[in-house]
Amino acid sequence: MKMYTQDILVGDKKISLSTGKLAPQTNASVVAQFGDTVVLATVLMGKLDETKDYFPLSVEFIDKLYAGGIIKGGKWIKRDGAPSDTAILFGRIIDRSLRPLFPQGFLNEIQIITTVLSNDKNHDVVIPAFTAAAAALAISDIPFNGPVSAVRVGYVDDKLVVNPTLDQLKSSLFDLLVCTSPKGVNMIEADGNIVKNDLMLSAIELAKTTGDQINAQINEFVAKAGKTKIIFEPAGPSVDLIKDVESKIKTDIKKFFDDGVDGAHMIGQETIIEKVKQIYQDKIDSEEVSLNHLIAAVDTILKAHVRQQTLSGHRYDRRKLDEIRPLNVEVGVLPTTHGSALFERGLTQAITVTTLAPLAEKQYLQDSNGEATKRYIHYYSAMPFSTGQTGRVGRPGRREIGHGALAEKALVPVIPSESEFPYTIVLTSEVLSQNGSSSMASTCGSTMSLMDAGVPIKDKVAGISIGLMAETDDKYILLTDIAGIEDHFGDMDFKITGTRDGITAIQLDIKREGLTLQMIRDTFIASTKARLQI
Repeated sequence: MKMYTQDILVGDKKISLSTGKLAPQTNASVVAQFGDTVVLATVLMGKLDETKDYFPLSVEFIDKLYAGGIIKGGKWIKRDGAPSDTAILFGRIIDRSLRPLFPQGFLNEIQIITTVLSNDKNHDVVIPAFTAAAAALAISDIPFNGPVSAVRVGYVDDKLVVNPTLDQLKSSLFDLLVCTSPKGVNMIEADGNIVKNDLMLSAIELAKTTGDQINAQINEFVAKAGKTKIIFEPAGPSVDLIKDVESKIKTDIKKFFDDGVDGAHMIGQETIIEKVKQIYQDKIDSEEVSLNHLIAAVDTILKAHVRQQTLSGHRYDRRKLDEIRPLNVEVGVLPTTHGSALFERGLTQAITVTTLAPLAEKQYLQDSNGEATKRYIHYYSAMPFSTGQTGRVGRPGRREIGHGALAEKALVPVIPSESEFPYTIVLTSEVLSQNGSSSMASTCGSTMSLMDAGVPIKDKVAGISIGLMAETDDKYILLTDIAGIEDHFGDMDFKITGTRDGITAIQLDIKREGLTLQMIRDTFIASTKARLQI
């Protein structure tokens, strides 16, 4: 194999990329070195899978202790076990940014594995892992609308710092991670110590500008090492089948919208699918028509109608574009817990419970950076009944871990210090009904639950999700407090939490390839207004 290298310059820092030496049986592999932190990313394409109604992408972040020269603690098994919550969250960051950039109708299984091989404990492992994964996809033969970059920005000594060291992050006002594609910003993850909107927006703009420069350098790497992308036939229902199905359900579509109340879309869509199954039963039995294609056709039809109606200014549940669903809040709802609160926003409902214990009960964590402890922890739990479905009950999935982490960091700036309140604090959000942004319901409920337990928090924290439906980069509408149907058929889920005085956390997921800076600015305005109302 021939080796190719590329140095990615980010200000006065350098990320070195190389390919052609390790993992030769993959579609592509890239090693990224940032300082003495080294990460290997591999991408592999599997078979076409039309049985799934989603793109079968899996991203694994492997952070074994040997990378930091560490042996697992404890007396017995010394082998690394299941991935830590931190590794799962890092994998989700990579997934959320890469997923929107695969072309529509491409349903081959894709597996991306990033492995931390060396950790110098001062350079962030996420940046080289993301850069390696993005570069591997870019040079591979797998269809991908990249390149895409990840840039971390901090605020140290009253200055914005690009890709700060871990030591710098300890004193930073915020920790912002922004991913940028050729079409704009396509992922944001941030936590901050009550940050003003203008400062955070300036940091996002700096990250995007830097990301554009990185993407240009990844393109140089592709020019040297890139393979020809494969040609694929988009999977899914044909245009003719979609038209035929639509002609048979016109009255049902009208009823779907006439019945538009919070949560009714789930039953409404299922009713239409059952009717379509009956109409096409003979063709399904003869395998002339795929059941999966029929279900996908219904989804495509409803998506087009929902977007058309919403873009004309009419939301499915008849709310105004900037209207929050009815709120209900209660505290002290459980008799024997230390603190509890119920938060309801429309059909979304969560009870958050506070448990206090001595500092000896704090959580001990170990990864390739070393050991750490946590005395404030937030767990998010959502059983299948919360979406009106049956399903698996067991260990929390990646989504649950991600939602818990978002709610946790949203409240970090208002949690009292150990000297002020010498207790271990565990919050558990039991999400009892989901229809749009249950993580934000968990955040709001947590504020009240902590106060019910007598924890002297420094201020109240609230959060809301803003959605987007766009025809073009210049023609779009924002939707305050998105419901499930708007999340499913819309373009983004942009969550911002904060106090009355500033931002404490951000999480952005999108389905389009990128957001403009103007879209982000408008979202900040809408989100702040809604947060203050809550």
